[in-house]
Amino acid sequence: MQLTKTEDKEQKAIKDLQNKESLASELCSSIRTLLFHLENGGVIIVDTEIVNMFRAKLEDLSKCEIALHGHVSTIHTREWRGLRHVVKPQQRSLQFDPQSAHTNLVLSKNLKQVRFSPFAQPPKSNDSFEPGLYVLGVPGFNSGQHYWEVDVSHKSNWIIGVVKESVPRKGPQSLDPDKGYWVLNKQEDKIFTACGLLCPKFMRPPLRIGVFVDILDGYLAFYDLDTTGLIFEITGCHFVGKLFPFFCPGVPTKEEDLGPLTLLN
Repeated sequence: MQLTKTEDKEQKAIKDLQNKESLASELCSSIRTLLFHLENGGVIIVDTEIVNMFRAKLEDLSKCEIALHGHVSTIHTREWRGLRHVVKPQQRSLQFDPQSAHTNLVLSKNLKQVRFSPFAQPPKSNDSFEPGLYVLGVPGFNSGQHYWEVDVSHKSNWIIGVVKESVPRKGPQSLDPDKGYWVLNKQEDKIFTACGLLCPKFMRPPLRIGVFVDILDGYLAFYDLDTTGLIFEITGCHFVGKLFPFFCPGVPTKEEDLGPLTLLN
């Protein structure tokens, strides 16, 4: 069913592109004919009929829809002989970037875990975030589709998502798409916001999050890996320049918050 949906979407996209090509070809042919007569001394009266013909063809060209938008979940389940299987995209191998980590964030030796520490460490570079408790994931990317998974456990607050390479590292930041941040933010046990919008409430907060980003399509989605349900998705993102995975393990407000965020790849 998934392949059929994809094939149907591709066929519609091809048909729409062919319609655009035909309309564009007709319009170019009409313009070339007009230019030929003008260049060869022909007397052409550009009346309203010709202008309206060009206008009509341009309007028809703009009305053609390219069926390249609209998404189905990249994480879904299937039933086979009574067993439930999770089908997911190929996972990207990430690690946390020590050069970007706030001085109160401690990374594990394998750079797969990050947690808050009340004791600040000397900054590893001038590229570290301050005062935000943030750290980037590496490597970054500027094209293609990418997917990774994060174990957030029972932490009461955290932030994950993607950011532009060009975001400022120093000073307070507004984590909005207009500023180059596309993030999912858990503020309390059952309050989530994504890209500045309030998410639906959950019966049980997700413990593991899947993040999927499609640079070309400007698409970003967050998934609950335990239920394979979609938490939030956004289309039409203006992804220009290099992007990096973005993380914040949050400030501890209870014992569970002392645990790390963990990259599962």
